[in-house]
Amino acid sequence: MSSFALDQVTVASPAKFVASLVKATPTPLQETVVLAYLHNDGCQHIDTFSVDSDWVEIVEAVQNTIRMNSYEQVIMCVHTSRGADELPFKAEVKDLSKVIGNDIHVLDELLIDGNIFWSYMCDGCCDPEGTVFKTEPAPNNQVSIDFTLETIAEPVMTEALAKVNENMGINSLRAWQLLEQIVSNPQIEAIAEFIALVQDVHVRDYVLVQVIESEDVATLTQSLVNIALQTPEPQQYLLAGMTAMALQGTFAPVMAVSEMLKLAGDNSLGRLVQRAVDHNVPQKVARDSLESAADEVKDKVRTALEALENAGYIEDIETAESGSESLCEPLNISAEAVS
Repeated sequence: MSSFALDQVTVASPAKFVASLVKATPTPLQETVVLAYLHNDGCQHIDTFSVDSDWVEIVEAVQNTIRMNSYEQVIMCVHTSRGADELPFKAEVKDLSKVIGNDIHVLDELLIDGNIFWSYMCDGCCDPEGTVFKTEPAPNNQVSIDFTLETIAEPVMTEALAKVNENMGINSLRAWQLLEQIVSNPQIEAIAEFIALVQDVHVRDYVLVQVIESEDVATLTQSLVNIALQTPEPQQYLLAGMTAMALQGTFAPVMAVSEMLKLAGDNSLGRLVQRAVDHNVPQKVARDSLESAADEVKDKVRTALEALENAGYIEDIETAESGSESLCEPLNISAEAVS
C-alpha cells in the first residue's frame, strides 16, 4: 500500500494533479487504482488498490470511505499500460463512477501510463496519443526513517553543549570529521557532540556543502536522518531542518523530506525547504543553492582557521582541512551523563 504526502498533491489541472500525485509517494504507482478524495480544493485522503483486485470489493471500499467522511469530490486514476485498443478498465471505471456518482462528484477519471495520461471522460476531444506531464527525476537518494531510534538523554546533550569551544573553523572541521565517523560507528558521545557543534549555523552550512560534494552522499544523508531522529528538542529543530535541506538537495523522496520537516518546528532552514516543497520547486534548485554557496561557506571556515594559524595554534591549514591533523580532542562526555 502506497503512502502519500497529501499536502504535495495539487488539483490545479489534470497535468499538475497527475505529476504531483506521482511525486507525492516514494512507491511506484504501477498496476494500481488510485482514488484521491478532495475537500475545500485540497486532497484529504487517498486509497489505492491493485488493478487485479475484485472491482466489486473496490466499489464497496470506496462507498464506505464516502459514507464515513464528508469529501466533496474524487479523482480516479488507473496506473497501467495503455495498450493498443480502447482504454483498459474502462467498463470498471465507468461502473464505479455510476455507483458513487449520487454520493460524490467525480471530478475526473484518468488512465496513467508512464508520464502520459488520458481521461476516460473524454469523448474524442483529447489527443488520442494522450497528454504528457512533466515529472521530477527519479529520487536517487533512498533513505529509511526509523522512528524507534532512542533519543539522546538530556544529561548527555547538556554536557555536550557546554563543552563546545568557540572557534567556528575548528568546530566545522570537527563536525564533518564526526559525521564521517558516525556513518560506521554511531556512538552516543560522538552523535551528541555533532549535534552540539552544528547548532552554529556556520558549522551546519559547512557540513551541508561537504555532504552534497561527497561521493558517499547516500550513507551520509542516512546518518543525518538517524541523528535528527535521535536529537532531543529543541536541538532537533535545527537538525531536522538541516537534514531536510540535505535530502532536498540530494534528490531524496519527497516523503522523506516531509517527515524531516515535521520535526523541524519553526527552524528557518526548515521553513525555507517547506516553502519550496509547498510550491513544487524542483529539488535541483536546492542542490544548486548549496553548490553556489559552497565557496563562500568554505572561505569563512578558512578565514577562521587562518586566524588560528597566525596565532600559532595550527601549523598547517591544508593538513587540518584534510583531516590528517586532529584539531581538538573528543569532548569526553562523562560516564555519569551517558548512563
